Amino acid sequence: MLWTLSCFWACSDKDDGISPRGMLQIYGRSYDLTSGVIWQNNPNIVTSTVPYVWEDKYVDDGGNEVSDRIEGFETGDERVETGNFLLSLYEEGLVFNEVLETAKGKAACICFHLASPDINRLVPGKYVFDESKKAHTFFGYCSSEYNTQESVRPAAFAAGEVMVEEVGEDYRIVFRCETSVGGEISGEYFGKLDFCRVSQVNSMEYKDISLAGLMEKVKITSWYSDVFIKMVYGSLMETMGITSVDDFAEMMGLEADNGRYFDVENSVEDYDLGYNGISLFSLTTGLGQLVSDASKKPELIDLALLWDKTKSTFCFESPIRVRRWVGHDDKYNFPCHTIYMNAPADFSDADFENLNAETFSFTITEEKVEIPIQDFQPSYVFFQTGKGVQGVIKIISWVPENVQVRVDAFMGGMIGDRIPINSALLMEIKCPAVVANPQIR
Repeated sequence: MLWTLSCFWACSDKDDGISPRGMLQIYGRSYDLTSGVIWQNNPNIVTSTVPYVWEDKYVDDGGNEVSDRIEGFETGDERVETGNFLLSLYEEGLVFNEVLETAKGKAACICFHLASPDINRLVPGKYVFDESKKAHTFFGYCSSEYNTQESVRPAAFAAGEVMVEEVGEDYRIVFRCETSVGGEISGEYFGKLDFCRVSQVNSMEYKDISLAGLMEKVKITSWYSDVFIKMVYGSLMETMGITSVDDFAEMMGLEADNGRYFDVENSVEDYDLGYNGISLFSLTTGLGQLVSDASKKPELIDLALLWDKTKSTFCFESPIRVRRWVGHDDKYNFPCHTIYMNAPADFSDADFENLNAETFSFTITEEKVEIPIQDFQPSYVFFQTGKGVQGVIKIISWVPENVQVRVDAFMGGMIGDRIPINSALLMEIKCPAVVANPQIR
């Protein structure tokens, strides 16, 4: 790729007398760049990943034996750190605030997430597009009308190069990129760049987590009030000469419970398993998620929890194997292979309290980790995600399965469902900080 520089920043056509320091072209339209910031974030921890293949074997509805090949990833042996720098270039209208560690306003901007070979400074040189965060790679975003007061979806890059050059106390930045939809982004900048070390934690502690055990089957029972039964079946009751709702319910196979009637034969088996309990957890977002919601960004899921109703036991599971519990459905393919291990017997509460970014380095051997509720005891579980993040789960207590009653009024009568609420574990999690830098800052 041939890089050329045009010294258009030396003069200005602006009436206000402010000279642009550079030019940004987005899909052929030009914007003056007047300022920029280098944001230093926590170093990137780049752990190699290798392919992981799991065979989901089961018998389908037709009685056929099926083996689905599910491709994901697990951690490899390589681990390096790279400098995590965000280079932002702004059109007039976006203003850097050093105290608040942010830029405010509305204008065009472009941001490059640069992986420097030096964790302490942005090393000059050529950076090529690659989302691996390895040294001398970048990914980035741009927007022709970014607004810090509104939700704006910037365009993401899919290819390109960025040249970074130090000229005394100034910087020369030259870039040519392509967006994910094929649009061309190019430009140059020469001048001063502000610097900001972003305040970020090195380790994370997630407290008050309630993670439900995913169940393979959920049974919902429909119920009807006396008024509803009379309204729907009144004519039939008159024809049959029955005046008692209880007698009619017994004859029709409806089970009475506290004045409401549960339609056993019309129960729903395998109720939408994608909504079966908040059983998945993402270290990036710090949130537990339903399977159905997590399927929108499956690569972010790191931990999973199952509930074996027959054995009354919780079981930690690798996300890539979750699909077998939700109908073997391709939309629930989570690629990360996480391994778990019971903590050594001598791992204490004090050890957990003293964990920090420098002490997360365990030798973890994959084993089946089960938490039985019979004679339940608080415990600790070690884990390692497919991205190489190691952490410790503190199991504090458990919550038994419960039932939620959903009610709908219908012309004076009521109809509803009894929906099981999954058993859950209450826990805390500690691990090195998994910080998602903003796309644009």
